[in-house]
Formats: sequence, C-alpha cells, structure tokens
Amino acid sequence: LRSLLSGRDAQSRDVIDLCTDVAAASGGFLGIGDKVSSSERAVIRDIAQSLGDSAVAEFKKRLG
Repeated sequence: LRSLLSGRDAQSRDVIDLCTDVAAASGGFLGIGDKVSSSERAVIRDIAQSLGDSAVAEFKKRLG
C-alpha cells in the first residue's frame, strides 16, 4: 500500500478519511460517546505514519 501511494498525498489522505469513516460508522451508542475507539484510533495512526506526512496531518485533523 505504501509503495502504491508513494508520492500521492491526496490518495494517502483519502485512505485515512476512509479508515476514519468506517471506524466512526461502527462506534458510539445512539450518537453518544466517542465513535472511534482508542484501539481503532491507534491502528489508523499507525497506517497514517506508514503513509507519510500528509496522511499524518489528515489523521491529526480528523482524530486529533
């Protein structure tokens, strides 16, 4: 995945967007609480770090 997305900042950010959307869709209860669990957040952070700076920036923007 890293080599596929190498040098493609927009696509790396899109991967993080999709990961975050999937995690958020499965979380929370009746719209209350944190929709992305700490373990999901950790995995998405690891993915972002492996994809580079623009993905890390998107992670921080979406999940802090």
